[in-house]
Amino acid sequence: MGVKPAVQLFSPALTLALSFMKDHARHTCDAKFASVGPTVEFMNNVSRWFTFMVVSNYQQHIHQNHPDTSQFDGPEDSRFHWLELYLEYIKELKMASAPMNFLTKETHHVLLFTTVTKVQCIRFLLDRGFKFVLTRKFSSDPIKSLFVKLRRSAGCNDMLDVRSALSGLEKMPKTGIVATSHTSNVQSSASFPSSGSIIRSGESSSTSTTPAIAAENSAQHLLQEICTSAKPFMPSPDIAAVSLNAGYISRIVSEKTDCGCCVSLVWKAKRSSTSATDGLISHQDKGGLCYPTAELVCVLHALK
Repeated sequence: MGVKPAVQLFSPALTLALSFMKDHARHTCDAKFASVGPTVEFMNNVSRWFTFMVVSNYQQHIHQNHPDTSQFDGPEDSRFHWLELYLEYIKELKMASAPMNFLTKETHHVLLFTTVTKVQCIRFLLDRGFKFVLTRKFSSDPIKSLFVKLRRSAGCNDMLDVRSALSGLEKMPKTGIVATSHTSNVQSSASFPSSGSIIRSGESSSTSTTPAIAAENSAQHLLQEICTSAKPFMPSPDIAAVSLNAGYISRIVSEKTDCGCCVSLVWKAKRSSTSATDGLISHQDKGGLCYPTAELVCVLHALK
């Protein structure tokens, strides 16, 4: 697995979704989610470790309102202590896990090696008078990216050594051919239009518009029924996801219009009347997220 898919797998959004389903287990979510606490803890630790390893500038912690993304500027930084505790956590996890239920030998070695060496390098540079250190500067991702491109140009990406990359470099000028792996994500040059949208010869257009009108009338009736219903929404993952998207829509409305009455229809005061359906927002809110009104959530759920 590449670095980017791994980061996405342990992203805060996914972890918070699991936390939300854990909070509502046996209610609107399956009862099995009640036992995902250790999994959420593991994912949070890995996500925080990734955050420490990719500090790229000295301003991102201001824009993101996230202290973990600030630069390392002192030998007494509390993150050093957390990384030491993280190594102990991995050690305890290894002792408590079966061999087939733990990290691979290579992943475990790289995790320990990267953590220890980066902590030592940061402290060494700070002791030598550096004002701050950015951990992304230690990354070897550009070199890995170059080798991946070279291997793909050779027609495969399963030989993970330098010799295969050099072979690809020699192959291109000699043959003038750059092969594409059949497992790569190259788009096909052919496109196939859907036959469902094509009106066959002899078929009147009125027959195709009649179902559309019926569907529109049905949607309008459903929208009116949902918006006028006094029944509150249950805090299901589906409704929580709609509420999260509605928060971004309410922000756009507030930025694009000066009408206070219009904004009040879609944006409610933060945490003034936070409902259970706002769980995905409140779990990751660091001060910059918006909370939509129940009416906006109703409309978006009906349109969905």
